[in-house]
Amino acid sequence: MIKALPDLVRRFPRLRYQLIGEIRDASYVRWLKRLAIQLGVADRLLFSVDLDHDAKVEALRRANVYVQPSHEEGFCLSYAEAAALVPRLVGTRTGAIAAMSRDDRGARVVPARDPRALAEAIGALVAVDLPADHMADRARRLSERFSHEAYLRAHEAYLAERDAIAPLGTDVSAGGMPDRVKCLHVAVAHALAAGPGVNPFGDEALDELGEWWAAGPCVTTEG
Repeated sequence: MIKALPDLVRRFPRLRYQLIGEIRDASYVRWLKRLAIQLGVADRLLFSVDLDHDAKVEALRRANVYVQPSHEEGFCLSYAEAAALVPRLVGTRTGAIAAMSRDDRGARVVPARDPRALAEAIGALVAVDLPADHMADRARRLSERFSHEAYLRAHEAYLAERDAIAPLGTDVSAGGMPDRVKCLHVAVAHALAAGPGVNPFGDEALDELGEWWAAGPCVTTEG
């Protein structure tokens, strides 16, 4: 995202970019700050580390655009949280970001590791006038697509099929179900095994994967 800032600052001279999160690698933060200095945008950055819940919610409410420039994701709970508070969203095509952004006038999805695409998407999105009922419509659409009821039904269907083969004596199923969505590859496997309409998260992920097998096997065989 920092590499996209020079283009954006030229278009929006008052732009400020706030990074919210926890520090897992101090060397990475130092690298980001050096990069910002090199690109001449260090004065546009605000690092907000380890915010409590209320402070994070307030920061999201103030934001004009939320950007999730991830290189890889599982479901991406951060994007889902932002979707409830920020009208305009830009994310990369990783995890369930594209699925959450589908049919959303206030969301754009771009390839990962593409600063130019990020800048173009943010600039275009800022110019979009959103209807007054935009946030209510998003909440309705996401609740239908990712409702707890739909997810719980998928969890129960998984348990019934699994235990019919070999009861394991546990109510915890795949992919972090039923408490959270963590491992999308397991939700995808469940959707492939059970067919459409059983695991909504797996169905959404499969839609985004496309015909991943068309190019041939992902491994080579010898002999």
